[in-house]
Amino acid sequence: MRTHTVRRGDTLDRVAKLYSVQVTDIRRWNEAAEPLQPGATLEIPFSS
Repeated sequence: MRTHTVRRGDTLDRVAKLYSVQVTDIRRWNEAAEPLQPGATLEIPFSS
């Protein structure tokens, strides 16, 4: 499992592209994915 620390200006789309995952996956893996708040962390599983 990786973590991504949200920075000012981050969007779910940008984070999803950075880790080669879908926005819907980020939402599923992280209950509090939206709204993004700087300093928050998102869990991103490694691709299999």
